Order: sequence, then C-alpha cells, then structure tokens
Amino acid sequence: MDGEVWKPDVCRPVMPLAASGPDLVVSDVRRVDIETLLEANEDEPLYQSLLREAESLLENNPRSAVAIGATAAEAAVKALVSKLAPQTSWLVQNLPSPPIFKILDEYLPLLLPPEAPRFDVGLIKNLKTAVLLRNELIHGAKAKLESAEVTSALATFRDIAWLCDYFSGTAWAANRVSQRFRAAMDLPTTVDTNGWFVD
Repeated sequence: MDGEVWKPDVCRPVMPLAASGPDLVVSDVRRVDIETLLEANEDEPLYQSLLREAESLLENNPRSAVAIGATAAEAAVKALVSKLAPQTSWLVQNLPSPPIFKILDEYLPLLLPPEAPRFDVGLIKNLKTAVLLRNELIHGAKAKLESAEVTSALATFRDIAWLCDYFSGTAWAANRVSQRFRAAMDLPTTVDTNGWFVD
C-alpha cells in the first residue's frame, strides 16, 4: 500500500494444492524419460490436466470435482482407443460412445496383445459406480454428496487415466496406479515398500 513493501492479498482465496501417488526420485533412467518428453515438445495430455483440476476442487467444490474427473477418465479412454486403433479415431472423437467401463471391459482386450493385463473387475465396478455418481449429479438425481464417495470416484478416475497412459506405452505410469489395482493386475512397478519410485 505504501508503494514499496509488498503485502499478501488478504482477499485472495487460498488455493489448495493436490498431489497424489508416491514421491518421485529422479534417477538417470527417469531423467532420460523427462528429457525425451521435453525434446519431443509434446503437451501434457488434456485428461491429466483435467484430473489435477478435479483433485484441486475436491474440498471446495466436490460436485465439479466428480464431473471434471469423469471427463478426464473419458478423455483418457478415448485417447487410448485412438492410439491403439488409429482407424477408429474419427469415430471415437465424433460419435457418442458406449460407457467407458464397457469399452475397457469388452473392447480394449480386442486391441491389446493377449498377454496384456486386463482391467481388474473391482476397478471396472468402481468405475461404474463413479460414472453413475457423476450422472446423478449432472441430471439432478443426487443433491448431497458423501466425502467418501467423492474421494473414491476421484481415485478411480485417477487409476483409469494412469492405466490408459500405461497401455499407451508409458511403462512408468503403472507406478501411479493405486497399489491395490497395481497388485491385482500384476503390473510391473518400480515403487518400493516405502512408496518411493526406484529405477
């Protein structure tokens, strides 16, 4: 106010920071991955940005968090299908698609090698529940949200997004999948027992 000393803006709301998954230790292998991504000058997938936005809204606006999280998961699934079957890209992006849990359960196994892990039955069930929650919120059938159901829905959407990255060829994305489904799907991982990434 005096033109010299900066003071914090007391009217500005505090923005919560959201982070998930184990801590990252940048090894030489990981550093090469990061440098390759930077040199390719590729943007982060939109669904990963949406997922972080959803997680940042968890406390103050849980309905928006669920809606945006579901959109992130749907975008991740569509991106994966487009990558695995490029000839379907136009259809995937322009026509209404079946529910994403149906795509993951019934269609994706047709696109992946036979030895690839299948999406866990429990994760598909959680996804159905999370998508139903989003639909009820959007269509006004549900007015009140329980904190546990919002947290569960976002965890499910997060697992779906990271699994889509994994099946797209980003092997280290398996580390970001929750431990329960990483183990159930027998995914390769470089997370140690303390929850640290190790390469």
